[in-house]
Amino acid sequence: MNIGPLLLMLVITTTILINYLNNRCPKCKKWQFKGFNRVDEETAGELVTVYCPRCSHKWSIKYKKSEFQPTNETTTRD
Repeated sequence: MNIGPLLLMLVITTTILINYLNNRCPKCKKWQFKGFNRVDEETAGELVTVYCPRCSHKWSIKYKKSEFQPTNETTTRD
């Protein structure tokens, strides 16, 4: 028996479980697949305020910007 399909199912299950635990409203326990709506669009610090569209509960989450952001470098052609 190959271990590849079992490992793939384990990774997918773990990813969905982590997404479920991170993207739940602490008040009404509603799960948002893509995350919650942000109150402020700018990230001034590490904390970002989000809200639940179902119960309008607001809370702060820790947000870390990705280090792998695309760079807009202009290239000149000769």
